[in-house]
Amino acid sequence: MEGKRNFYVGAALYKQFGSDTSLLKLLSGKPTPHLQSMLEGALAALLEQPKIVLQDKQVTKPEAEEMPQSNDAVLEAMRKEWQPLYQRMNYLRHQLDKQEGNGPEATETRKDLAFEILSLEQECMRVWERRDYYQKHGSLPEVQQREVPVPTDPLELGRMVETLKRNIRRNKAQAQKHPDNPTYPALARQYQEQLEKITDQLKSNEGIKKQ
Repeated sequence: MEGKRNFYVGAALYKQFGSDTSLLKLLSGKPTPHLQSMLEGALAALLEQPKIVLQDKQVTKPEAEEMPQSNDAVLEAMRKEWQPLYQRMNYLRHQLDKQEGNGPEATETRKDLAFEILSLEQECMRVWERRDYYQKHGSLPEVQQREVPVPTDPLELGRMVETLKRNIRRNKAQAQKHPDNPTYPALARQYQEQLEKITDQLKSNEGIKKQ
């Protein structure tokens, strides 16, 4: 908590998670050694409380700050989504370190920087959470795997095959246009798997007929 940057980041964190109304009111004023000491104690008390759980899932902190590159199209899109957020957050941290003076304008600037840093950090963590979910389940939360019944009518089956091919092409094209959106490669993969399932079933049926 030493230094101006850590005070304002700490104040932003307490405003997000703290509940002491008297301290919250003081944090809107000018920082003092006594106020910094109070803030340190309040943050330490928060750390001793049970860990915060979001939607029945423990928020995990990545072991490494840098998100690794991947040959998996979905994971790589997540990295491209995360990277500018992370770079912006580090840039703002550097800007916060450079702030001088204790006037109202400087204080307000530090507050704005601290809150944006906190917001970006939360966005980065959400990307890591989706990444963890994808690695565990093999799909994104918003792209759930679902069983699609294969039509027995040849005409309907042909239409389904063409629809799947069209969906694959469309989502691959969107993935090229929006390389930082993991939803498109995830959908393209889902449609590809459905098409392969139908193809395998047709081959199996042909084999049975020839016997």
